[in-house]
Amino acid sequence: MGSMVLPLFAQQNVRVSGKVSNSKGEILQGVSVRVKGKNQGTSTDATGKYQIEAAPAAILVFSQVGMKVEERTVGNQLQINVQLTENDNALDEIVVTGYGSVAKKRDLTGAISSVNAKKIQERQPINLFDALQGQAAGVLIVNDGGGAPGATGSIQVRGTSTLNGGNGPLYLVDGVINPDGANINPTDIENIEVLKDAASASIYGSRAANGVILITTKRGAEGKPLINVNYNHLFGRLAHYIPVSNSAEVREFRNIQGQNSNIDSLNPSFNADNDLQKLLLGNLAQKKEIKLSIGGGQKNLRYYSSLNYLDDQSIILNSYAKRLQSRINVEYQASSKLRYANNISFAWQKGNTIPIANTVRVVMDRPAYSLIYYPDGSLTSYVGSKRNPIA
Repeated sequence: MGSMVLPLFAQQNVRVSGKVSNSKGEILQGVSVRVKGKNQGTSTDATGKYQIEAAPAAILVFSQVGMKVEERTVGNQLQINVQLTENDNALDEIVVTGYGSVAKKRDLTGAISSVNAKKIQERQPINLFDALQGQAAGVLIVNDGGGAPGATGSIQVRGTSTLNGGNGPLYLVDGVINPDGANINPTDIENIEVLKDAASASIYGSRAANGVILITTKRGAEGKPLINVNYNHLFGRLAHYIPVSNSAEVREFRNIQGQNSNIDSLNPSFNADNDLQKLLLGNLAQKKEIKLSIGGGQKNLRYYSSLNYLDDQSIILNSYAKRLQSRINVEYQASSKLRYANNISFAWQKGNTIPIANTVRVVMDRPAYSLIYYPDGSLTSYVGSKRNPIA
């Protein structure tokens, strides 16, 4: 009887060393070198060199931010030198730099933040300020008006730059200067570029001292017409009321003080019992918004049109805002040397703004027993030098 013996050899690790450089031959420090599929790894030192132990069948992975990943099989090599090339994908993004001109990010030296239509659509903003809030570093968005109907906001780029002058940035919509961004429908925006550094002054001069916001609106795409309809309806009420004294409690307090004048229940001006908070602030707030847009095109012709209507009713009595916005963009390429384009926008707003701070102060100041309506149904004015907040 014969037998056959098969020798078994364990695969032993070998020490592999080498140097990592870029396409120009310059050494790269901090390059991650790891064994693929394992938690074993190291990084290059200040001279671009590394050392690692790996099996001959192992694969080494070399990676660094901004560089393409390279892989090398160890095999029988004890020294592996690697050259990493730049990853250009992140630098090929097209951005608007000024007055409609475009450039690749690789060619820019200034500080620019970009917000595209996809990010805007995810937020479902009411105005430009909602669309930009939290989207661009170094850009401060403040909602003005304390939540009043139709309130917009303000934008500061790089913080406050002057004490007495304005701090708002320069707005350009499709290359045309706009006084502010309040009348821009965020649904119409294709892209927003925020120029944050002083380099923008070389294009726009002193007007760019507070930064520049470049807005590119949408254009239709070749193909079948695309129709979008969006309806939003929001409700709201005052969450908490401040406890106040009613008429009986006020009379009891006056009796304790020994002041019985001007609180006789037979006096028609002082025989009411009103909850002014509920009368003035107890309404159901409703915000209704309808957005309609249509865009399309064919060879040499593109079009886009939109309509946006906002009806904003406050919790405060008789406080409301109504706004209508419309835009028509048409572009026709007549020949290789002739192109016709028009961008038409329209905005209309109507409302009744109530000074919230003064009104709430009167609600707290006027006694609950003061008359609100005369017997004939008309509103009272001043009772005991306290203004009627409903009037």
